[in-house]
Amino acid sequence: VSDVRIIKSPREHEAFREGGEIVTRALNAVIDALLVGKSEQEAAGEGAREVFRSGGQVHMIPISSGENISYFTSQPIPGYSAATPQDGDLARAWVYGPMFEGYWLDPGRTTVIGLKPTNSQRHLVESTANFVEKLRQAIKPGVTVDELLVIGDRLHEEFGGIKDQAAEKWPLYGHGNGLFWDEPILSHGYKGKHRVIKEGMVMSTETFMALEGVGSAGFEQNFIVTADGTELITRTPLTWW
Repeated sequence: VSDVRIIKSPREHEAFREGGEIVTRALNAVIDALLVGKSEQEAAGEGAREVFRSGGQVHMIPISSGENISYFTSQPIPGYSAATPQDGDLARAWVYGPMFEGYWLDPGRTTVIGLKPTNSQRHLVESTANFVEKLRQAIKPGVTVDELLVIGDRLHEEFGGIKDQAAEKWPLYGHGNGLFWDEPILSHGYKGKHRVIKEGMVMSTETFMALEGVGSAGFEQNFIVTADGTELITRTPLTWW
């Protein structure tokens, strides 16, 4: 069954597009709430409200900020804390779950509260955002998982930085999307047989990066693989300044 599900049908693509609209509105709501001074838990509530009123479901809305930015979530069980990020804090948020008819999406973003990043914060956030976009732009039918790993490794090496907790937890650069995370997995640990990107797949690119004394950032995009590239279905802005 999983082999058949690797290539999505036109109707499934439509379901993913609808899910993309829902999760984009939800992630926008989370980031907007954080930027206007709401707490992590209030921001998560705004995102969840958008998902539920649109007929989707939330698995988790992980948020971290300020002194907890080096962790994927400020509180592992709910995914967020009662803390309110302050001006100058890095803040990172994901919205993931079955957004429409069970089809799974999981975009993530990082920003700086107050939208006045330091030079180091700007470098961290924009480099991480650029990673997911450069890797996405390299994806097209016929490209292999191994070729994408070479690009991802090179981009990380060019950035430098330090070890990131989330990157160690999920040592990958993206994955297939279906009713949950699917093959192929863009990871050196992936041993599956689906190692060539094909038209009709739905996938993500993602990464986490960190700088000593600055903090951590993470981004993820979801898209449909087309005949000549990709169709982005999660359109929350990558940067907010």
